Amino acid sequence: MDARAYLLREKEKDSGLSVFIATAVSPPECAAKFDRCFGVASLHVGRIRDIGLDVVPDKVNHACIIGLPYREDNAAAAQRLAGLLGKQSRIVWLP
Repeated sequence: MDARAYLLREKEKDSGLSVFIATAVSPPECAAKFDRCFGVASLHVGRIRDIGLDVVPDKVNHACIIGLPYREDNAAAAQRLAGLLGKQSRIVWLP
């Protein structure tokens, strides 16, 4: 998985990286929420926590990965953590 998918966007800087909860949203449902979707990947909460990040649910079908630095604030750490998330993720749906 491309690590760029796990870099915080400016609008996520304060809330964390937006993710859907797999038990509540199927991969095709997840993809349908976006104008352009190149695929859907799966991450496991325990592995996210193993690298010092956390996952906080904010809705029944949604959560945020918190602890990721914004790349303009700390480019090296942002790239390192995004790379680790990319290596941990598994593609579960492609268009």
